[in-house]
Amino acid sequence: MAPPSSKTSATRKRKSDTVPSDSVAKRQKKPDRDDLVAKAQRLLEHLNLIADTPGLSQKDRHFAHFKILHTQSVLSEEYSNTVLYGLQVPLQLSDDSLDSSLNAVEQGEVKYVFDRANELRQEVVLLYAPLLQYYNSPPPPSGYAVRTVWPIWQEKNAAIKCLRPTHQQGLPLQILDGVFRQFRLQANGELPATAEAAAAIESASLLCSEMGNSFPDEKARQQRFDECIDSLIGSKKWQRQYTINSKNESCTAIVDRCLIMNDVLCIIREDKVEIGEGNDVYMQVSRDFQMYISYLRGESSPLLDHGAPTFLVCVFGPLILIAGGFWDGKSVIVEPLGPAFVMFPDHSRDRIQVLARQLYALKQAANTLSSRQSSATTAPLIPGLPRVYPSFKQFNSEEADEEQSLTFIRPLHEDSPLIFLATAGDSETPRLVKLVNNRYGTITHKKLETEGLAPALYGQKSLVGAPTAYVMEYLIPPSDSPKSGGWVTLYTFAQTPGAVTHKGIIWKALDNILSVMEKEDVVHGDLRANNLMLEVDADGQLSSDEDLPVRMKLVDFDWGGRSGEVTYPLERNKEIAWPAGIGERIVVAHDRQLVRTWFDKLFAPKK
Repeated sequence: MAPPSSKTSATRKRKSDTVPSDSVAKRQKKPDRDDLVAKAQRLLEHLNLIADTPGLSQKDRHFAHFKILHTQSVLSEEYSNTVLYGLQVPLQLSDDSLDSSLNAVEQGEVKYVFDRANELRQEVVLLYAPLLQYYNSPPPPSGYAVRTVWPIWQEKNAAIKCLRPTHQQGLPLQILDGVFRQFRLQANGELPATAEAAAAIESASLLCSEMGNSFPDEKARQQRFDECIDSLIGSKKWQRQYTINSKNESCTAIVDRCLIMNDVLCIIREDKVEIGEGNDVYMQVSRDFQMYISYLRGESSPLLDHGAPTFLVCVFGPLILIAGGFWDGKSVIVEPLGPAFVMFPDHSRDRIQVLARQLYALKQAANTLSSRQSSATTAPLIPGLPRVYPSFKQFNSEEADEEQSLTFIRPLHEDSPLIFLATAGDSETPRLVKLVNNRYGTITHKKLETEGLAPALYGQKSLVGAPTAYVMEYLIPPSDSPKSGGWVTLYTFAQTPGAVTHKGIIWKALDNILSVMEKEDVVHGDLRANNLMLEVDADGQLSSDEDLPVRMKLVDFDWGGRSGEVTYPLERNKEIAWPAGIGERIVVAHDRQLVRTWFDKLFAPKK
């Protein structure tokens, strides 16, 4: 369901973005405050009368006092949902709240004041709510994109998770919808021998020969861009100066271009005549998408069941940036799908080829979105969880195509964005799912699992263009099972009083892990105290059995593998005394060398 298009009186785009035109006249008129102030002052008078009523119960007097505070907030121009919710709760006069010393006339007067206060309270709520929406609704896209504006709104609850500022980050788009993974694969792959690929080459060639030129204004660049990609996306297919109106917003968005196919808004595009001219085009198109989602929510559109994936294109001078947008049920997520690309010619035609692949991938993604059925079944939108791993391949499965269902529950921690809890098949036992972008030391993990020295590794789900999901045993922490204890890192345990008394038996358990890896000729590479787990009881004491006085397991095998076959990564902590340099091979002796650099220090007396 695309937002209804309306040709506004603003048939021409603004000549300059210095003054955002969609914040002038397109923003709803500010609700009148005078009537609100008058009603709130009268409500305050009645509430003071109630609070001062002799013989009123302490409970009702206390309740009236809170209403006074909320009404004073209204008069002091404080706009918050807390104030609104507080005013929405009606005043109630309980049967036993009045002192028996009051006669019938006095009791009647008190009840009248209560009734009138409730009437005024309802009137204040009706007048306050529009002002609350007005002040708490973000500005229109071109106003949002102003350098001094978006940093303020991006720290509020309605912030767009678009990586500006950098902590406003959502999950990677390729694990939220397969269409973004498809785009990246095609943008980085080879062009097929098809008519659409040929059209992409033609469009890219024209853009690279034209977009480096100077244009008198934004409209001229827009028109030429449309003409250049006409063979791929017909210039008449673009909706120009497209209006997005949402009943949940106090403003209107006027978008440069939108591509709608089969009633699905597939592409939103914003253009700037030159780099640095006007405001931040990326923030502007991000706000466009946020307003589109607001519109869909107001209409209860079934597109929201799929997250309403949309492609966002920024053209600023000779540069083009393609991003994606997704609604995860709580937040609007926007992420660039590649670096900004300069549309310049070159004799080798390399730039034309790169741009052609991006344009081809964009058109194919639009085709995919337009062909989806909004009524198709889909997993429920749960904020913060992946949506492209419905099942995984079990390592012990004899059937090549047999997979077990995977249902994500929640992220493990806020500071571990790609680690989740899930259930597998019909079991309600939580499993840990780790998404890994690069290699994973499966062989090291499985060797130690066999000896009970690593969590059980059940299987994996590999998707080209997305992280691989590894499904393994969840080592339950004490916080999840306070009566029976659980697993903590060695680093955490070492900070507890008396930990040093267990140093000897802990070393014995750790030496056992090192010996197994040396025997099997496998490595871990990052064997530090935060990657070693100890089982403790409900009192925080070490759990043990007859064979081994300490139950310890090694986790996080991202660098692991066969000795001499894996190397140290380019990114690692520079403060660690690693046994070898970046890019050098990790050999079996390195794990023991690394442990010796920190083990004694871990149990040294705290200063």
